[in-house]
Amino acid sequence: MLMVEEIRKPAPNGDTGKPAPSGARRAFGYAGLGLAVLAAVAIVAGLPWQIRLPIVVIAVLFGPGIPLMLALTPMAAAKSVVAGVGLDVSLVLLAGEAMVLVHVWQPGFMVGLLLVASVIASVSVLIRYRGPRYEAGNA
Repeated sequence: MLMVEEIRKPAPNGDTGKPAPSGARRAFGYAGLGLAVLAAVAIVAGLPWQIRLPIVVIAVLFGPGIPLMLALTPMAAAKSVVAGVGLDVSLVLLAGEAMVLVHVWQPGFMVGLLLVASVIASVSVLIRYRGPRYEAGNA
């Protein structure tokens, strides 16, 4: 009986079909959580806008999209980051347009909502891809 092994070759675009290692996903989860908390602290502390603006912009661009893409898709980490930035930009645009159409311009509320969503999404990535658990054995 002749056994034929299937050789899986990478796709032409370089995607092997395997999800990114959980270490990379955890690193992005920690980064999203840290940026969201840092931006919230900058807002609450009332830092000058010259300091607060870059922190908040980076946190919103890293915002809920990247952790969501990392948690919900089996794509490679680099592809998830690119797709997540696109999702973040579209969320900011949609939220801004909705506030203008409803005649309620509250960008502080929108940023706060996006930061809370980012914390929730980052924590979900950290929970889903937590490291190995070590139990104390009787030695």
